[in-house]
Amino acid sequence: MFLVDVDFESGVNMIHRLECIHVIPENHPEKMMGEIGDMGGYLEFGNVGEAVRYLKNNKITGLIYHCPYCKPTKKFTPEPAASLGVAINSSGCDACSVDSAYMKNRRKTVEVTDTKTIFKRLSEKFLGSK
Repeated sequence: MFLVDVDFESGVNMIHRLECIHVIPENHPEKMMGEIGDMGGYLEFGNVGEAVRYLKNNKITGLIYHCPYCKPTKKFTPEPAASLGVAINSSGCDACSVDSAYMKNRRKTVEVTDTKTIFKRLSEKFLGSK
């Protein structure tokens, strides 16, 4: 589990592991747990991808940082950035009857992964930064 510390005052949204010693919600009583108030808040997510997607989709202001101490992305599994519905048009041939497997699987969901970010992170890790 991961915890996002949304802080409007500093303009930083820091993602931590739930057990990280550097995020202590009790030290900031003005921030609510589970929701965002005037000063910010603490949000809990199942993985880093969900947290980043939530921050971007809800247009929460501030930079997104990953805690340098607990390293929430150390064991990173890429999350799909989007899902695309791909429809296959019928070709009009007799082999494409309504009962065929082809026609049953005409609509598929394709998951798109943010490969640019993954490539950038891996190239910096192995080749160093510019």
